[in-house]
Amino acid sequence: MLKIENLTKKFGGISAVNNCSFEIEKGKITALIGPNGSGKTTIFNLISGILKPDQGKIFLDNQDITDYSVDRISNLGISRLFQQPRLFKNLTAKENLILAIDNEDTKLWKNIFGLNKIAETKQNAVQGILENVGISESKNKIANDLSFGQKRLAELARTILNPHKLLMLDEPVGGVNPKTKKGIAKFLLDLKKQKQTILLIEHDMPFTFFVADIIIVINAGYIIAQGPPREIKENKEVLEAYLGD
Repeated sequence: MLKIENLTKKFGGISAVNNCSFEIEKGKITALIGPNGSGKTTIFNLISGILKPDQGKIFLDNQDITDYSVDRISNLGISRLFQQPRLFKNLTAKENLILAIDNEDTKLWKNIFGLNKIAETKQNAVQGILENVGISESKNKIANDLSFGQKRLAELARTILNPHKLLMLDEPVGGVNPKTKKGIAKFLLDLKKQKQTILLIEHDMPFTFFVADIIIVINAGYIIAQGPPREIKENKEVLEAYLGD
């Protein structure tokens, strides 16, 4: 589905990403792991169009999207969860989710402020995802009043509601409690059963090795290993560079 060819990005002479190539298989969960500063988020920014590569190509379903804008890439079906919260603080959790499925700005704000009724299918979609991620009881809370875990779940729900072919999740369980983490793991595995395609960055190794089908390890901008979790666990270069022996 997603193909990266010889991707390189430098900042002030420092190579954040060095000639990286990999493919994301449809219907699988792929994890990108590595130490802080290894280039993971830079790769996410390149894929989603926030940054442009100095070298290399990015293909989505065989379409070259390397030079596309952020909006165009999003409209082609790449939906991203960012590491830092990006909810509208003065809207409720439910209203934040409506943003993901209503593309007409005027109609959107009418919906939020009660001037129109939201279509029944949209109401059902929002309610369903709120229940699936476990925050249905908090749907009418202002986002600013949600706990960190609830905010993370609301953002995950919004990312999934955004029409997509590929979900890109940047540290989906970063900072959440064990119960929430377990719920997110189950939810991602349920999405995989529905043939969803997921690319995630995560520092929580037990979580990553539990949910991922394929793990790509990056260190100092270079891909040093990729394969199923059982192979990555036994890779000496990975153990030395990141996991520790």
